Amino acid sequence: MALPAGGDAAATLLPAGSPLARRLARARLLRQHRDDAPMPDELPHEAWLRERFGITGSVAGCALAAGHTPLDDALLVRPVHLHVGLDHLRLAPPRLLDISEREAQALVERANQMLADSGLVAHAMQADAWALAALPGATEGRQLLAELAALHARSARMAEGRQIDVYLPSGTAARQWRRLSTEVQMAWFEHPVNQQREASGQAVINSLWLDGSVGRAARQPFQRIVADDPALLGLARRAGIECLPFSGASPALAGVSGDSWLIAPDLWHTPGSDGDLPGWQQAWHEFAGWFERNAAALPAPLHLVLTGERSLVELQLSPSDRWAFWRRRPLAELIETDA
Repeated sequence: MALPAGGDAAATLLPAGSPLARRLARARLLRQHRDDAPMPDELPHEAWLRERFGITGSVAGCALAAGHTPLDDALLVRPVHLHVGLDHLRLAPPRLLDISEREAQALVERANQMLADSGLVAHAMQADAWALAALPGATEGRQLLAELAALHARSARMAEGRQIDVYLPSGTAARQWRRLSTEVQMAWFEHPVNQQREASGQAVINSLWLDGSVGRAARQPFQRIVADDPALLGLARRAGIECLPFSGASPALAGVSGDSWLIAPDLWHTPGSDGDLPGWQQAWHEFAGWFERNAAALPAPLHLVLTGERSLVELQLSPSDRWAFWRRRPLAELIETDA
């Protein structure tokens, strides 16, 4: 996403003199990391969560609801739209598809007719998040599921809006996954659901995306999590941590102390993935307003973690920062670092 150059960038992100802008300018830099690999293994926030929770499996896979038998060894797969270009396939953001429960059930039933030959079955746990599991008693299915779980699968969130070649699952069973997804694509070709969607101007559902195996947490690093991201809320439930939606966070922040809470607003995801610069700037204004309303309830010191597509910046905000006159870090510098 292109930002205005120089000082204009900071001016467009936060109101001048806002409490958040002043705190960020004098915050202590604790950690700064950038993944310069040709293709990162995961998003920075996924890596950060993996470290804190000791996750085995996929962070994205935690979007599946906990406590259901089919999910014991399940994989998260998503019904998606792949836009076909002249020489590429591009993944449409799954959130834009607006799949109904009726559509999901019809598609999963047709997909299962193909998957059954491999000993697998899909469960539409949510319209856009399915659990891929082994059929009861199917030894072949359990073995194949274990092989698919060992694949390196990048989340749909990481690949959305991009050409998919370098984001496809890699590993020993990659060919098996391609075979399964191709069979499902063929099963959905000219499916009544897709015919109706096409007639109404909606994108057809033409493939499955593998987000990975359901993550399991080894630690409880927080007492409470406030977030809207389904993967993070699912991870909280799997770790036995109380979770609340960020949209209702304002009246619930009394009693926050130390590192016991993780508050994770996801205001930037949609405008960032859409390339919507005004929407992204508005997200900063919304966060600044939330910060100002809740500043008195937030702990001291406060750790603020900013992540982008490749970078992570961790800051410590303390009351004593107001005396650190030598620290005058422009917000634009943080944003550029965090790209």
